[in-house]
Amino acid sequence: GWAAAKEWKNLQHIVDKVGFRCVPVEVGSKRDGEWREEVSTIEGFICDMMAGDGVAYLAQHELLEHLPELAEDVGSPDVLRNIDPDTVIRNCWIGTANTITELHKDSYDNLFVQLAGFKYIRLYAPKHAKALKLTRTPGTHAQGNNSSLLCQHPSSVPDLAHIPYQEVLLPPGAALFIPEGWFHYLKAETASISVNHWF
Repeated sequence: GWAAAKEWKNLQHIVDKVGFRCVPVEVGSKRDGEWREEVSTIEGFICDMMAGDGVAYLAQHELLEHLPELAEDVGSPDVLRNIDPDTVIRNCWIGTANTITELHKDSYDNLFVQLAGFKYIRLYAPKHAKALKLTRTPGTHAQGNNSSLLCQHPSSVPDLAHIPYQEVLLPPGAALFIPEGWFHYLKAETASISVNHWF
C-alpha cells in the first residue's frame, strides 16, 4: 500500500514535509460568484483555509512532480505497471468538503484514486455529448470539454433529467477507472485527498 493512504489522513504530515512551498488554490464557489485563485503556502492552505468554514481547493496540480518529498509517499498503481511512467500525468486534488469539479470529459484515460475522505462521482457516456452541451469559450473552457450544465441535482435540470448516468461514492483506498471521453462530475462529501493518473 501507499504510505500516503495512511500518512496523509493527518494533514499535518504534509505540512511538516512541505508546508513552506507555495501552491495555487481555488477559494470559494464559482456557483456563488465568490470564486478566486490565490497563491498560498501549503501550510496556510491546510491550517487556515481547510480549517475554516469556506471552500478551498488545491485542484489538478502536479504536486507530486514538483515535490519529490511527497511523491515518495505515493506509489504507482499496479494496474499501470505496463504503462511507460514517463507518459503518466499525475494530479493531486486536496480540498474541503463541497469542492466541485464540474461536468467535463478528458482526452486521456483516467485512474482516479481516493486517498482520504469521500468523493461522489457521476459518469455520463460519450454518446450523450450533444445533450450535455459542451462549451468552447476562451480560457479554462477552450478545449470544449466542459458541459455548460450545472448537474449537482440532475432531476432539477430538465436537460439532464432524461440522461442516464452511473454514480459512485468513492471511499478512502478505492480507485475508479474513467475511460477517455466519459463525462464526469465530482463533489467532495468530506475533506478529501485524491490523486488522478492520466495515461
